[in-house]
Amino acid sequence: SGPRHEYSDVIPGWGVRIIQTAGSSKTLLEGWALVVSTQPVMGTVVFRQRGATGLDSEGAVQVDASTGDKVLLPFDNTQGLVTALAVLNQSSSSSLSLFAVVRDEQGQPLMSSFLSLPRYGRGTFAMPERFPASQNLRGTIELSGSHFSVLGLQFTPLGSFTSITPLWE
Repeated sequence: SGPRHEYSDVIPGWGVRIIQTAGSSKTLLEGWALVVSTQPVMGTVVFRQRGATGLDSEGAVQVDASTGDKVLLPFDNTQGLVTALAVLNQSSSSSLSLFAVVRDEQGQPLMSSFLSLPRYGRGTFAMPERFPASQNLRGTIELSGSHFSVLGLQFTPLGSFTSITPLWE
């Protein structure tokens, strides 16, 4: 209980740990966690946003050490929906440059760009703001690089959201 910068534990084989914040912040907080283990670890991170009406939206992302050099995420920025991404540079020693290609529903390239992140840095952005060609469209975004993680979120006009699972290659 209480604020922590570090948590240490030994989880027995086939065991489980639930680590939960108090969820008492009145403002949006961003962050990330690094899991260090001598053995394989599986898990699910669930995050929640409580709306002004008291209703919750939740998303989930798997704790998974297997990544690739390329990831594909679908996006939908139509009918008031907004797709947002959170990208993390997992490297403790070097900055990261990712190459992004935004495509429409037919797979045709709309635009491309580079994203740069410092070591252990993160970037969060709404697709229509960072990639204006995606505004009012559906399609995919492909990110290429190394030592990175990505999470997609789909927001509705009412502020609720769901998570989008990336497809790693």
